[in-house]
This record gives sequence, C-alpha cells and structure tokens, in this order.
Amino acid sequence: MSSITYSLKGGQATSNNYYEKAERLSNKVILDVFKNEKKYLQDFMEYIGKNKVEELRTKEEYAVELLFIGVILMEYSEYAYGFNPKWSGVFKGLNSLRNKEKIKEKVDAIKGRAILKALLKKKKVKKLDLDLFKKIISWLECTGDFKEEVFRLNIWMEFLSKKDPNYVEKFLSFALKEGEYLLKEGQYYLGEYISGVKDYLSTYELMHRNKEDIIYCGKGEIQYIFNMVCAEILNKVYKEKFLRCKEKLVFAPACMKQTLKQCPSLKEKFGYVCKRCSKECNINKLTTLGKNLDFKVYVIPHETNLLNAKREDNGKIGIIGIACVLNLISGGWKALRLGFIPQCVILEEYGCSNHWLKESKMTAINEERLSYIVKG
Repeated sequence: MSSITYSLKGGQATSNNYYEKAERLSNKVILDVFKNEKKYLQDFMEYIGKNKVEELRTKEEYAVELLFIGVILMEYSEYAYGFNPKWSGVFKGLNSLRNKEKIKEKVDAIKGRAILKALLKKKKVKKLDLDLFKKIISWLECTGDFKEEVFRLNIWMEFLSKKDPNYVEKFLSFALKEGEYLLKEGQYYLGEYISGVKDYLSTYELMHRNKEDIIYCGKGEIQYIFNMVCAEILNKVYKEKFLRCKEKLVFAPACMKQTLKQCPSLKEKFGYVCKRCSKECNINKLTTLGKNLDFKVYVIPHETNLLNAKREDNGKIGIIGIACVLNLISGGWKALRLGFIPQCVILEEYGCSNHWLKESKMTAINEERLSYIVKG
C-alpha cells in the first residue's frame, strides 16, 4: 500500500474494485440494520414526526446515525467514562479560539497538551445507559472533531431521555452489536483497502503526542469502514434528487492542487476557482471534466469556507464533495444542514502534510466514479 492508512486502489491499477465491494457491503449492512433494529428506527422516526424536530428523512439516513452510535460506543466509551466534565469549559473556549487564524497555532499547542491530560484517560464502563451516552456526546464535543456528529447525536439523546432505562440499555446494546457486525463485515470486504491502519495506529502516538489532531488521526478501522459503507448508503438516498438539480458543483480539497508552485486560483462565492496554471494539476483536470459534464469546481481549503453559504439558496444545488475517508459522513451531514443535495467521491489516498505526511503530495480521485455520479 502506498498510503499511510488507506488506498482505494489496494495495489491495483484503479479503484473500480473498491467501489464494487463497498456497494455490495452497503447493501448487506443496511438490510441487517432494517432486520434487527426496525423497531428502534420506527420509534425514532415517530418521535421526529410527532415533535416536529426536523423534516422527516429516510429510514436509511437514520440507520446511518444508528450505526454511528454503535461506532462511538466501540471507540470512545472508555475515554468518555474516564473524562472529568470540569474540563468541558476549557475545551469549549479552546475550540472557539481556534477559529481565530492569527492565534490558531498557539491555541492548538495548548489544546494538544490538554487533550493528552484530559481526553485520553480510560475508565472501564460499568453499564450501557443514558448517562454513558451523554458522557460520550460531551467528550466528542470537547474534541472539536465531531461537530456535525454531535448535532445529530443530541437529537437521539433527547429521544432516549423520554424512554425508560431498560429501553435505553437494549437500544445501546443493539447499536453496539451493529457496530461490531459492521467491523467484522468491513474487514472481510474492505480489509485490503485499509490494511495500513493497524500498523499506523501502533506508532502514531509518537508523532501526534501533544498535538491537536491526535484524536482525529487515531480513529480506528471501524471509522474508516463506517465512512466507506455509509457514504455509499447516503449517495443512493440522494441520487435521484441530485440528478434533478439544475446546478451541480464539485467541492474539491486543496490537496488535489499541484504542489510545484503557488496556486493562482481566485476566490468566489463557494471557494476558489482554478486558473488553469498547470496541465499536471488534478484540479485543472477536474475543471476540464466539469466543462464536459456541466459542473463547476470549487477548491475548499477548509470546511469553514462553507459556513457563509446561505441555506435558502442551496436547495436546488447538487454538490459532490471530494474528501478523504474520515471526513465523508460529517461532510455529508454538513452539506445537508446547509441545504445542499449531496453526493461524494473519495480521495484515492491521503496527501496532506497537515496530519498524515511529512511532505504534501497531490491527491487524485477515480474520475470514472465522478462521471458515473454526474451522469446517473
């Protein structure tokens, strides 16, 4: 494998086989959730409708959220149980200060030390209950890495708070079992594409100790699998709506730009627009493809660039978000919250030096996959 944790090519010439396997697995997983947790999905959707929490979504979307609950129970229960809530105010302040670019580097240094001291202490979980679920949400919020996830989980927390303890325990137990099922099946179907994760996690703490990104970079195999599988599920859910959109945009990460010289791209409403400075640049190639398939490409250096996109203007805009594996679902949830109709394509592998590599390299996507999404 050429990448540090994952590669969609898996040693082959293209990533076509990956997409075929991910689609098969997504179909299998969603059927398993519907079979085993049908009652919980129905209860939750009735709660949403009765309390007018939001415009009711599809059962597939709520199944994805339920799967995520299983994932976080597997990954973070012991960290959350060992977290002292007195630190919550500290992390709330640090996360807010990170939005100020001039001091962000200094804030990150402080936050990195605080994470090691307060968020990475484990304590054995005694039982699955509402208190544990609340602790996990609080812990996730403190990390600053799960903003969209926390938004969705708070709705589930309100739902569960109306139920008796026995219901909550059974619900969390089922969610945990689904997470374990997802991991087992994911390792079987997609293991060759994430074969670097275990080796990376065995040594990554040496590189990320006292750094702000230690939790983000320390995500386990289950979170790679969750994003891969659920990206396929959500793509299917919104496929028809996306194809009906008259305007289509592609939001590409800055790591797809050429790295040999300064990028002359110009900022517009949604992001930066390519000025065609290099034939070798993958953003340039993407822009050319867009002219043929009638979509416009914007480079998004950071997710905060989308915060200025007004929701009421977005309902007829279909977007394809290009992202690395660990950002897929959070990016999709953010796009939906902003009113866009989303699809996604995964970067073939990591390329940025912010978190993963010593030196940045230009990343790429499967252009056949992008064309397939746009054409339907």
